[in-house]
Amino acid sequence: MATTSINYASEILKANLREIDDEDKRIDEDYTARKRKTADRRRQIHKALELLNDNNKEIVTTIPEKRGRKAQPFNPTQYPYDGSFRNKILFAIHDAGRFIHVREIAATLIAKEASLDTNDLVEVIGRSMWKIKTSGAVIQFQAGTSLRNTFYGLPTWVNSDGSIKMPYMYRPEALIDKEAKGALRPIENSIFD
Repeated sequence: MATTSINYASEILKANLREIDDEDKRIDEDYTARKRKTADRRRQIHKALELLNDNNKEIVTTIPEKRGRKAQPFNPTQYPYDGSFRNKILFAIHDAGRFIHVREIAATLIAKEASLDTNDLVEVIGRSMWKIKTSGAVIQFQAGTSLRNTFYGLPTWVNSDGSIKMPYMYRPEALIDKEAKGALRPIENSIFD
């Protein structure tokens, strides 16, 4: 009987060691992911500083198109009816002249082009924003703690501390989750996070 108790205790201790090993592995993976995220943030911040130090000029950008296509220049004063979807999104942001929500971008695009498929437009815009953000053409902010309160604007519309300059502040009525508490803060993958 004593042997059975010892074997049982041994198995419990071995299981505990496996749990500790698994936890160590998760910690190592988390550390690696955080290091990668920090390096990405550092690159984004350097990119934003370069943009902001360029005499604080309005950003007129050319976003490279998908493989094999020629990049289309972006004109913020004229809606790109024949242009890329990304340039249409950039137009909506420039046209608003302030940080705007994805739903506001969709409303602008629908007002300009009734032929757009409205069913999935917000989702398509959301997916397209990742590429536009990584190009440095726009940045995103989250109001409070709800991810539903994400707004997009130009890097020149923020102060050096990462806060939005007053003329470019989003409209409070555009908040989706009105119960979200907390201050405006940059969110993950933005140039200030």
